[in-house]
Amino acid sequence: MASFQITPFAGLLENTEFNFHSLYLHNISSGPNPTRGAIINDNAINGWGQPFVVDWTIYDGTGHGAKLVGRAQGQQIYASKWSHSVTLEFTNGRFKGSTLQLMGLSATFEQPSEWSITGGTGDLAMARGIVKVKFHEMVEDGDTWELSFHGFCSMQSLPTLTKAGPWGGHGGSGTDSEQPWRIESMTIVHEGTIAKYSCTYVDLSGKRRTTGSWGGGNGIPTKVQLGPREILKAVSGTHVCLNNGQTVIESLKFVTNEGTYGPFGHTTGTPFKANVPEDQSIVGFFGRADDMQLIAFGIYTV
Repeated sequence: MASFQITPFAGLLENTEFNFHSLYLHNISSGPNPTRGAIINDNAINGWGQPFVVDWTIYDGTGHGAKLVGRAQGQQIYASKWSHSVTLEFTNGRFKGSTLQLMGLSATFEQPSEWSITGGTGDLAMARGIVKVKFHEMVEDGDTWELSFHGFCSMQSLPTLTKAGPWGGHGGSGTDSEQPWRIESMTIVHEGTIAKYSCTYVDLSGKRRTTGSWGGGNGIPTKVQLGPREILKAVSGTHVCLNNGQTVIESLKFVTNEGTYGPFGHTTGTPFKANVPEDQSIVGFFGRADDMQLIAFGIYTV
């Protein structure tokens, strides 16, 4: 099935990276429901100059259960190779009403192609990127093509942050991130338990912020620096009850799209794990802490 993922991106103008996969374009030239038709006849000698109007349908999968997600409308013209310029309008789903402007050379059965994303509107405003196009299969009266989109845009209405957790104890005081959008780095100080945690992140307005230190004890400091296209996909750890009866965070482990960091601290306590949907990522944290340790830990996702 199709996958629509958006990712926080700390660009100066664009604030969102998008990846759309497993979309299928139906190019139907005949029959009762064509999506492509000639405007005028071509040159009888070399075929040059023949224009076609297209109203390609885009589905989120193959087979009878696939759902229509959009239509790509525009024109094709032949000049030794087929080239096209179309506007893809999403008609269903999360991006309904948004558009992408696409242009490029058509793929062939043997040779995949790349199209340029030269603009967008709605939730995909000012989009730029590429679409990878490859032949999928022949169907009655035409053929289908698999599309994979990768690009950047400036979303006008940013998604709502979702909180999960916190896990751990109830002591200390509350800690929080202010409208987080993308995590840049984390510093974890641990000595058996998590003595201190801090995070540098970009907020929804594009401003770089730091949480300050949550906790204050001594221990082994470890800094995790995320790459420019690295995003957090999972957080897990353990919490433990100390001799004084206080429950604190004992260990933390972070998983990104590029690797795993940790676990930091001992792992003898009660485990916890933040379940993040496949099409979302972790963009910030909140919790509780006192002046000696991290007591509770929760996440923001988008």
